[in-house]
Amino acid sequence: MNMKKILQKLWLSEQESSIYLNLLEHWAANITEISKRTTISRPSLYNILPHLENSNIVRTFIKWKRTFYRAAHPRNLEQLFQNIKQDFDTMIPEISKLYKSDNTRSEIQTISWDNMLITIFEDVAHTLKHWETYYRYSSRRPDFEFRWNLWKYKEIRNEKNLQRMVITSEKIEAKKQKKLEKEVVLVPKKHDLFEENITKIIYADKVAVVDYTSYTWYIIQNPLIAKFEKSTFLLLFKMLKKHSS
Repeated sequence: MNMKKILQKLWLSEQESSIYLNLLEHWAANITEISKRTTISRPSLYNILPHLENSNIVRTFIKWKRTFYRAAHPRNLEQLFQNIKQDFDTMIPEISKLYKSDNTRSEIQTISWDNMLITIFEDVAHTLKHWETYYRYSSRRPDFEFRWNLWKYKEIRNEKNLQRMVITSEKIEAKKQKKLEKEVVLVPKKHDLFEENITKIIYADKVAVVDYTSYTWYIIQNPLIAKFEKSTFLLLFKMLKKHSS
């Protein structure tokens, strides 16, 4: 594990990372000793060490009337990470205001097969706000081997209490446990087996399509298309619900 590179991801410079790792290894040292072991000049250390001390990464103590430096507990690095995360969370809404989306053009994202459903469902969970609903057509064939672990999506979905409306076949639904946050209507057997092996998910301003047979999958981001797909879904959902009652 390259610890120096990981520390640099926490916004520590290469020199700051070298100093911290050196102090971790040797416990404590004065300016002269740190300079010899890291090859960083003394003038540079006088500028860098106060910054590390203010960041609670390095601490000082006096011994024999000389100042010594030692590394703070590595748990303190976690606060650096939390600070970055807090800054990032604050920044995203601000830069999102600067992003101008063009409703007349679609952004289309293609996804690798290995992480296909994980990427799509986690995008659904991250995109939607608490208690929002997404809409899914599920015509996956019952014999299709489903091999993706969607634990992260389920964790976020449950935390946000996301609601689901689903149109699927009787065969698929018979295998699943009924849940309060999921409303399902079924395509009657006499009309269609509904086994095209395709899933479509409509959420926020996006539409995700997965073709399990041809390994084709993509996400379209376009408010107008998403609105049209949602309206069509709700119309069919209402008709099927009325038919089954």
